[in-house]
Amino acid sequence: MQKIGLTITLLLAIQLLSAQTWQWLSPSPQGHTLYDIVFANAQIAYTTGSSGTIMKSTDGGQSWNKLSTGTKHDFSTLSITATGIIYAAGLNGIMVKSVDEGKNWLKLNSGTDRWIQVLDFPDEKTGYALDGNGNVYKTTNSGLNWTVKTPALNPALNCIYFLNADTGFITGDVGVIYKTMNGGTTWTPQTSGTNVPLNSVCFTDANTGYIAGYGGTLLKTENAGNNWTKLSSGTTKELYSIVFSSAQTGYACGRGFEIIKTSNGGAVWEKVNHGKPAPGDEALLSMSVSDDNSVVAVGNWGTMLRASDGNNWSVVSKGPVNELWSVKFPDSKTGFVAGQAGIIMKTTDAGNSWMEQNSGINTWLFDIEFSSPSAGIAIGESGKIVRTTDDGAKWNVMNQDTSSDLWTARFTSADTGFVGGNGGTILKTTDGGLIWKAKSTGTKQIIYDLYFPTSQIGYAVGDASLILKTTNAGETWSALNAGYPNYDLMAVFFTDANTGFVLGNTDNFLLRTTNGGNTWSKISIPVINTAFSIYFTSRDTGYIAGYWFILETNDGGSTWKYMDDFIPGNYYSIEFTDENTGYFCGIGGAIVKYAKGVPTGLNDNSSKLTGFKFYPNPATGKITIETYNNTAKSEIEIIDIQGKVWLKNRVLNEKSTIEVAHLPAGFYLLKVMNESKTETVKFVKN
Repeated sequence: MQKIGLTITLLLAIQLLSAQTWQWLSPSPQGHTLYDIVFANAQIAYTTGSSGTIMKSTDGGQSWNKLSTGTKHDFSTLSITATGIIYAAGLNGIMVKSVDEGKNWLKLNSGTDRWIQVLDFPDEKTGYALDGNGNVYKTTNSGLNWTVKTPALNPALNCIYFLNADTGFITGDVGVIYKTMNGGTTWTPQTSGTNVPLNSVCFTDANTGYIAGYGGTLLKTENAGNNWTKLSSGTTKELYSIVFSSAQTGYACGRGFEIIKTSNGGAVWEKVNHGKPAPGDEALLSMSVSDDNSVVAVGNWGTMLRASDGNNWSVVSKGPVNELWSVKFPDSKTGFVAGQAGIIMKTTDAGNSWMEQNSGINTWLFDIEFSSPSAGIAIGESGKIVRTTDDGAKWNVMNQDTSSDLWTARFTSADTGFVGGNGGTILKTTDGGLIWKAKSTGTKQIIYDLYFPTSQIGYAVGDASLILKTTNAGETWSALNAGYPNYDLMAVFFTDANTGFVLGNTDNFLLRTTNGGNTWSKISIPVINTAFSIYFTSRDTGYIAGYWFILETNDGGSTWKYMDDFIPGNYYSIEFTDENTGYFCGIGGAIVKYAKGVPTGLNDNSSKLTGFKFYPNPATGKITIETYNNTAKSEIEIIDIQGKVWLKNRVLNEKSTIEVAHLPAGFYLLKVMNESKTETVKFVKN
């Protein structure tokens, strides 16, 4: 019986240890683009976005929790009826419905596999949907059945809005406005007076309505859409959403995180200073106003802004949305990311929190690398190199002779490092990054990545199938012929001096060598999207990240499979701090963490199990075991996941110290047994 019990315990442990968990780190609460937001009342709101995102707020938009619908399809639109029934729809005709405030979702047959851009339910039974091909669909039985009401009205339509079950408007590109007064049976073109795309419609009563569009365009009608006049918005930004909280007070939002406000029915509009800069051309895509006049705007990369009174704005989403091109961890707790607009962020708690640092520049940074826990560099656009020697507290701009974009950085020791970039540039330092000297590469092609499996042997890869090799610590470089011309090679990684991989950005392109680059063979990988990064944690286990995918291999790179449970995103960089803990960063400021085989609570400082506790976990030299209310002597066992018993001992005191320094690094079970019970807990030996 004891052996059977041990076997069951080990099987359970192995199942736990093979578990995979993903954690979104930044931005928060999440970073998928949000396309739509609707308030159901003063406190409850819902927002939808890419990768199956639906979130709910119960405090007027101040905090948000993710809801599960069982799909990763993009949700581009939602609509809520007066009784609180929620509809959401989006990519490939996906449509879901909830009648219990988002607790459960029913998948509906939308009648199409096209992208549904906009949903609108003017009453409990009647709903309209607009797809990406300009087809208008209608339901009269609460979404159970949909019919094409108006096929191909116009191929470039953007918004549908109904005042009631019969009267509605559609807007689109080139200034298109249509109106129906018979539930979509016929649509009459309206004169807009503009030829720009029109994106959003809002009415404050049966006669007064507004439309927002490109170039800061705002239109107003005071006769139910028969005539439209142009308003002065004070902006030239593309506007994607317009809402009104009263007859006089309204808001519009759009490109560059622009928000404008009117307090006099649209006569005058003023820009809102909300304190959230857009690092590029990101946009706010939707706004909604609650019953108590709170307003929330959502947009690219999970950005959420809120004002309780329309004047004092706060940023609900936390963390920048700059593209992040590189992630590096000098140790298991301390990590850095770098990217767009010179951003550098640092964590000291294994990614749970991140703080922005002053890099001293505002141009792109493409890679960040550390030669020691305290010293590192970040490199990027126009030959920029910034350097720190105090764990990132201060970054100094280094003056270099090159103005070429620099894409990759590698250190082989505390003093010796390399950077590579445009024009075949490779620079070398032997003093930790103070002085950099150019090395001849014999090419003008872009170098995207460098890797050194030893201090003497290194590889560089780049566009047009460029592969270079050095055998003398980067002093000279020679070209290797991979036999596959005209591929842009984005990344290189070697698991030892002879075995390495080169990753192309398109066409499932992955090469492997087992003889130091003398010959290369092509390996099939199951992707057609752009790939950016490759990383191996051991000879067998490796990862490839790219545009909305992450692949994993467990056989040394011979076969690769999708990681179906990953957090969808466009990832540029991979970094693992050990075989089980990895970090991925990419577009929209995304930073996610992957834990392989580490059950929840494994890294707690003490066990929460009743009857005893132990610490530290992970352990290095010793563990301390404390037992409570123990009327009999306890026995302990330490067992690895293969079932080998490494230690058997008797605990005589309520507090005992056990030596574990002799244990190989890995996962173990600690069993504590007495006459009445057995307790088992997992721990890590570093």
